[in-house]
Amino acid sequence: MMPSRVKLKRGTDGPTPTPTPMPTTMRKHTPIATLNTASCQHNSTTSRRKRILTPPSGPISLLLLTVLTLLILDTRSCQGLRLTNGGGSLSKGAAANKEQLNIGLIAPHTNFGKREYLRSINNAVTGLTKTRGAKLTFLKDYSFEQKNIHFDMMSLTPSPTAILSTLCKEFLRVNVSAILYMMNNEQFGHSTASAQYFLQLAGYLGIPVISWNADNSGLERRASQSTLQLQLAPSIEHQSAAMLSILERYKWHQFSVVTSQIAGHDDFVQAVRERVAEMQEHFKFTILNSIVVTRTSDLMELVNSEARVMLLYATQTEAITILRAAEEMKLTGENYVWVVSQSVIEKKDAHSQFPVGMLGVHFDTSSAALMNEISNAIKIYSYGVEAYLTDPANRDRRLTTQSLSCEDEGRGRWDNGEIFFKYLRNVSIEGDLNKPNIEFTADGDLRSAELKIMNLRPSANNKNLVWEEIGVWKSWETQKLDIRDIAWPGNSHAPPQGVPEKFHLKITFLEEAPYINLSPADPVSGKCLMDRGVLCRVAADHEMAADIDVGQAHRNESFYQCCSGFCIDLLEKFAEELGFTYELVRVEDGKWGT
Repeated sequence: MMPSRVKLKRGTDGPTPTPTPMPTTMRKHTPIATLNTASCQHNSTTSRRKRILTPPSGPISLLLLTVLTLLILDTRSCQGLRLTNGGGSLSKGAAANKEQLNIGLIAPHTNFGKREYLRSINNAVTGLTKTRGAKLTFLKDYSFEQKNIHFDMMSLTPSPTAILSTLCKEFLRVNVSAILYMMNNEQFGHSTASAQYFLQLAGYLGIPVISWNADNSGLERRASQSTLQLQLAPSIEHQSAAMLSILERYKWHQFSVVTSQIAGHDDFVQAVRERVAEMQEHFKFTILNSIVVTRTSDLMELVNSEARVMLLYATQTEAITILRAAEEMKLTGENYVWVVSQSVIEKKDAHSQFPVGMLGVHFDTSSAALMNEISNAIKIYSYGVEAYLTDPANRDRRLTTQSLSCEDEGRGRWDNGEIFFKYLRNVSIEGDLNKPNIEFTADGDLRSAELKIMNLRPSANNKNLVWEEIGVWKSWETQKLDIRDIAWPGNSHAPPQGVPEKFHLKITFLEEAPYINLSPADPVSGKCLMDRGVLCRVAADHEMAADIDVGQAHRNESFYQCCSGFCIDLLEKFAEELGFTYELVRVEDGKWGT
C-alpha cells in the first residue's frame, strides 16, 4: 500500500511535524520515480532502497522537491536509471555502454523503394536473434541495430565524385567495418565501370565488401584482385559452366567462342577453356574459333569454319549488331545455335534481331531477389563478426576504421581489414529451402550457384519474341541440368546437329591395285574422265606453294592424278549418303606411314 506521508527527524529530541495528507489528484497522476543507484558508490545505503516520496506542504515541501530533483539528476548520470510509468519500462543503460558496429549499404536509387529497403534491413537485423543457426554472442557486448547500417541509394551511373563522397565522407565518418554493395541493374557498360571503381577504392582502403551486383561478370578480374570482395551473385565461371552443360546435354562437341570487347571478355574465354580442360575425361570439347569482334567482318572466320554452335558474351547492344551481321552471313537458322550469357539477355523482352531458338543463362535480378540478398549479406557480416570476436587472437584488434581517411592526415588503409575479410570468407550460413549453405571459394566467389536456362521463342500472341525459362542449372547437383521443351532455331522440332550438314575430310592414301589405282588426268581440262575416278594430290605439302595456280596444277601429273578403284568407289558412296566432302592426298613417304 502506498504511504501517504513521510516523517522527518530533525534530531533525536526534536519535535515531529504534523503529517500533511497527499492530495488525491497528485496520488493519481504523479509518476513514480524508482531510483536504482547501486552503481553510484557515493550514494548512501538508504538512497539505494526504493522510496516513495510524498511532498508535504510549506517550506519543507520545497526542500524535499529540491532534494528529489538532485537525486534524479545524480542518478541519471549513473547507468541504472529505470523510469516506470503505468507499468511500462525503458532501460537505456545497457545499450549506452556497448561498442557500436557500423557498416555501409549501397542500393539502387529509387523514388518509392526506400521504405522497402528499410523494412528489409530491419527484418534482417531483428532476425539475427531468432536465427536457427549458432547464437550470436557478440550482441551482448556490441550494438548492431538498424541505426548502425548506414544506407545510401546510388544512381545507375554515379560520377566518380559521388562515389568518392559516399565512401570517404559518409562511410568513413561513421567508422564502417564492411560495405554491402547491392545492385540489380544489368546495363553493362558505364554502370559496370562505376562498380569497378567503387570496389577498387574500397579495396585500396582495406574495407571488406559483400556484394551482389547483377553485372559482376563484367568486372575485370585482374583489376579487382586487390579488392576484399565476397560475391553473392553467380560468377562468370558459373555462367560458362552452365553454357557448356547445355552443349554436353545435346552432344555438341565442337563450338566457337564469340565475344565483344566488353569488360571481362578475357575472363570469360579463360573460364571456358578451364572448364573444357576439366571436362575432357568424360566429354571431349573442341574449340574451333575464339573471336573478339571489333568489326562485323571479324565474323567471316566463322563462315570459313565448321562452327555451328556459338557461345556469345557481349552486351545486349553489341549482341544486336553481331547477330544482325551473322544473319547476313547465313550464320543463323535451323543449323546454327547461339548460346548467350546473362549480359545479352538483360530483360524478358528480346530484340527482334535475335534469332528464334537462342539459348542463354540468367539469374533472378528482381527487387524481391535484391531484398533477400540484403538479408543474406547482413547475416554473413554478423557471423563473420562472431567468428572474429570470439577468436582470442583478435583480442586487441577492434572492428573500427577510426582514423582511416581518404586525405593525407589519416591512415590510408585499414590494417585489420584483410584479417576480418578471412573470417567473412569462411562463413557458412543456411541457404534457402532445398539449397546448400551459402559459402565462398578462396577467391571470394559463391561456391554453389543456381542459374535459369532461357530460350528465345515467340510470345503467346506471336507478336514478339520473349525469353522464357525452360530449365535450371544447379552447380551442386550431379545431374546439374534440368531442361523442358525448347523452341529450336528456325522453329525446328529437333536440335541442330552441331556440325555442318556437309563436313569436309582430308584423306590420305597410297596406291595399290585393285583398291586404288593412279592414272594421269586429262591434260587439257585437268579433270578425270568418268571411268578414271577422282582427282587426288600426289605432291607433298611443301611442294604446294601458296601462290600456285591450282588449275595448272590439275593438269600437271606431278601435282595431281586420278584415283580409281574399289576403295574410291566406297568413298564416293559414303560421301553421298553421309553428306561430306573430301580431298585425297598421297602419303609423303610413299609407304604405309604418314
